[in-house]
Amino acid sequence: TETPTETPTETPTETSTETPTENPTVNDCEASTENTLYTLTLLDAFGDGWNSNQIRVNSVQYTLGTGTSVESSFDVCLANDACHEVEFIGGGAWQEECSWTLTDDQNAP
Repeated sequence: TETPTETPTETPTETSTETPTENPTVNDCEASTENTLYTLTLLDAFGDGWNSNQIRVNSVQYTLGTGTSVESSFDVCLANDACHEVEFIGGGAWQEECSWTLTDDQNAP
């Protein structure tokens, strides 16, 4: 699993600080029972990245950089006592090639 800071083309970007539920950091997950660490896996059926398409988890956007690979994973820490928004926001070409999963450490959605 990659951390969002390792590869600039796959780094999530903050889109808004006004969203009431922001993602806690990975360190918050490791130090607390109030959060759960999930793995967000982005997949591309053709193998050439997400072509500028994006997914948003709460206020953080993720993408699989165009021309990069078939798959990439990110650690996402989410608070247990909150509702979370997960939205495929598109924005690019070939959206039908893009898919994703969000699973916990037991691979449960």
